[in-house]
Amino acid sequence: MSIHYAERKLGELPCEERLLEEVKVRLVEGKAERRRHDQLLEEQHYLHNATAVGRVLRYVAEYRGQWVAILTFSSAALHLKARDRFLEWTVRQVKERRHLIAQNSRFLVLASTGRWPNLASRVLKVACARLPEDWQREFGTPVLLV
Repeated sequence: MSIHYAERKLGELPCEERLLEEVKVRLVEGKAERRRHDQLLEEQHYLHNATAVGRVLRYVAEYRGQWVAILTFSSAALHLKARDRFLEWTVRQVKERRHLIAQNSRFLVLASTGRWPNLASRVLKVACARLPEDWQREFGTPVLLV
């Protein structure tokens, strides 16, 4: 995974502790936010592509209502040798259990952090904490691994 930082900066930055406490992650809502999310990925992410396949959930991280990062989680890739070796699953188990895995397919920090230590880690932690419930509600299956 890579994290790309855009060139724009936010105004005055709070102390790290307050920033991290106040950053909220939520699902992207409606067509306008979806267009904004995808446009930002296409313009600022190093892949310049917002396409995600399979089951997809898009998130935005906000600080006081301002977007600071965006994330996309999607269905797990069909074949990842390193992942499958790590899990020690047989070919059959991978086929039967793949729907229990989600992958973070895009992650973009929108504002140059300057001195925003741990922002990306905090955003990813908060997103992963809420992902299983969102995934279950949206697709009817649990997520056991990201």
